[in-house]
Amino acid sequence: MVDVLLEQGVEVIIRSSLLVVVAFVATFALHRASASVRYWVWVLTFGGLLALPVMIAAGPLLTIITSSHDVISAPTVTPVEMNGVQFSAFDAPAAMPDLSPETNGISAPATQNPVVQPTPAVRTRDATSVPEARRETASSRLDLDSLAALIWIVGAAAILGYGAVQWSKLARAIRVASNECDAWKPLFTEVVRMLRLRRPVRLIFADAITAPMAWGTLRPAVLLPLDAKSWDADRQRIVLTHELIHIKRFDTLINALALLICALYWFNPLAWLALHRLTSECEQSCDDLVLSGGTRGSDYAAHLVAVAYTALYQRRLLPGVTPLSQNTHAIQA
Repeated sequence: MVDVLLEQGVEVIIRSSLLVVVAFVATFALHRASASVRYWVWVLTFGGLLALPVMIAAGPLLTIITSSHDVISAPTVTPVEMNGVQFSAFDAPAAMPDLSPETNGISAPATQNPVVQPTPAVRTRDATSVPEARRETASSRLDLDSLAALIWIVGAAAILGYGAVQWSKLARAIRVASNECDAWKPLFTEVVRMLRLRRPVRLIFADAITAPMAWGTLRPAVLLPLDAKSWDADRQRIVLTHELIHIKRFDTLINALALLICALYWFNPLAWLALHRLTSECEQSCDDLVLSGGTRGSDYAAHLVAVAYTALYQRRLLPGVTPLSQNTHAIQA
């Protein structure tokens, strides 16, 4: 059983690496396409990474089911010929004719006494030596497989634990945060209607927040630092549009699942490179959508620079969080 799991693990590593390499090639070929197209290529890639272990584990089960179906197939009927007449297995006569030589007047040939050949002596080895060697080999193999499984579990648990701690800290800060700012409400309502967001979204100001970000999936919210209350209307509109686009596209859920998948593939550096490309294309696609609404690239870049230094503190493994883009170099004027 352990050998099967180890073989499946190696197969997962090889196929997941090939999948990520194909995604890199595809996005490179689409470098002239919009960032949204490349973003969804990476979303599909992570969907494949999530489904890959399940498909590989289900492979032996499907083989067993197929083999069982072949065994339980209908039996073939072979005709039997007797005295020039063919019978099937179902209509053969109940009493078979006696075809012995004595009955047909043919004398049976005389039998000779069989000659018994002496059996050569066989050298035997110690009966306990082979089983003992096999047991030692199996035990050492089991120890290595168990050690590899333990290392994988510890690594995945460490990453998930770190993400859970950061998430709980942020959730605790949000519970005591303020969501009252009358100056933002009219513009917030306007942007929500412009994006045709049908889910209720909260607007939360918190002292623990150092950069604008989208948060949550079932009860989404736009998180803002306290000093955002003094921002001018242009910066308010840019920030709200950017973060509400994340919420509309369920980017927070996608980012959380991507982090979960990377925790499962933590030993594969290609998975972390894929996560980096996913988040980068996610932010770039949001920037493109904001710019397509009429905002000038130079103004947008200026607002991003104004909040970028605080956003550096939010670039952590936080599940369900999408901080404001810092890709100012990718914004065209």
